[in-house]
Amino acid sequence: RTMRHRGKLLLVLAGAAAAVPLAAQSAGTFELGAFGRYTKFGKTLATDFVNKLPTDNSFGGGARLGVFVVKNLAIEVDGSYMKDDAAGGGKVSHLPIHAGLTYNLPLGGKVAFLLGARYVRNIYGADADFKDNGFGGLAGFRLGPLRLEGTIDKMTDDHPIHGTYHNWGVQAGLSLLLGNCKKSGDGVTIAPSSATLDPGQRSTFTATATRCGKPTGVVFTATGGTITETGEYTAGSSPGTFTVT
Repeated sequence: RTMRHRGKLLLVLAGAAAAVPLAAQSAGTFELGAFGRYTKFGKTLATDFVNKLPTDNSFGGGARLGVFVVKNLAIEVDGSYMKDDAAGGGKVSHLPIHAGLTYNLPLGGKVAFLLGARYVRNIYGADADFKDNGFGGLAGFRLGPLRLEGTIDKMTDDHPIHGTYHNWGVQAGLSLLLGNCKKSGDGVTIAPSSATLDPGQRSTFTATATRCGKPTGVVFTATGGTITETGEYTAGSSPGTFTVT
């Protein structure tokens, strides 16, 4: 809107609608993470001297990639690596690869309960040469960037030497959520919406801004007169219509 007043200065404020809060795990959010893992192998694996499978529990590390397909529900893939003594001597490496769905149940603030189901592909290497498939699940917590969870994998193939077995695990590490900002929710409110001033007269403007659901700083500019960082405007000597942004 524009209007003129003889010998006066009219200030027209430019602003946008106030932003709305944003859920952290919205659709399209990506998750990148790294973790340490402890694995408790099924006891029967230590009896498999032919395939040289693990005889003891082991520590290792891994990485995770996820994408939220709807709010709070993500498709995740992770892989980890560890090495252990092999049945019958030598060493065996273990590379479990998981793929599945994980639901993030918000518990308030930055805390969420995690519950997931997934497919697992085990690759045993080094002195071993064995692979199998199974399914499993996870349960744990997200505490801001920290993830802590327990896992279970069940291999259902009734192998003639070691039969069916379970691998239990504990994982702890850090994860980053990326791309979870909806720019459509960004906005600025500014007041007053307009002011009419005499040359040299002052008026103070206030503004609030929101980015990704959180308050952020504002910067004032003006096409005529001067304005300070805190929004104090001083009208110039020339009459006209000017804009404060």
